Amino acid sequence: MTPYYADALVTIYHGRAEDVLPTLGTFDAVIADPPYGVGFDYGTDHDDAEAGYIEWLWPIIEEAERHVSPGGWMVVYQAARHVRMWPGWFPRDWRLVALPKMFVQMRAGVVPLYATDYALVWRLPGGEKAQYEPWMPKGNRDWFLSRTPNFGLGRRSIKHPCPRPLDAVQYLVSLFVPPDGAVLDPFVGSGTTLVAAKSLGRAATGIEVAAEFCDESATRCAQEVLGLVG
Repeated sequence: MTPYYADALVTIYHGRAEDVLPTLGTFDAVIADPPYGVGFDYGTDHDDAEAGYIEWLWPIIEEAERHVSPGGWMVVYQAARHVRMWPGWFPRDWRLVALPKMFVQMRAGVVPLYATDYALVWRLPGGEKAQYEPWMPKGNRDWFLSRTPNFGLGRRSIKHPCPRPLDAVQYLVSLFVPPDGAVLDPFVGSGTTLVAAKSLGRAATGIEVAAEFCDESATRCAQEVLGLVG
């Protein structure tokens, strides 16, 4: 399959995750930020309805698992409003990573405002890997307080309705992807996982169904990436 975009570290494919995933190789980790099934309007033709959500998502997650090397990691963002559903939706021995923000979304929200993101994390069986690898950051923990919003402060406006904070995703990449490793993102969106991986010298492959978000991700990845620039 011909990439939509490629450079020395990043490859982006335009298509549906369920179609592209079977054509890919093996990665050290998957960091997936899928739609949440909460009725959100992404400005595309994706129907974000709760009905049928996990029946659509879970086969994609299972296929993604087949592309992770033994002992590698799965990281899947999910909406806090569905917390009661997670044990049934994700039948794995997962734990949570909490990703609170020093800022909140720059839009009106319901009360209480969901200002903390959560990711379910589990490790694939196999291999002889230790629980904590030597390349993981010292003092690693199951939370990260994000300090870099994707809005204002002189930064280029990201053309996506809900971009992730770059520093939070950099933390996830540093935890679950070794320095010479590669990460897969089946739902690229604004491309933050790819940018985070590239900024840390990791290889990254992403899949995105919306052409406009492929363009945005390619533009961000083509720009020079320096350390913790947001």
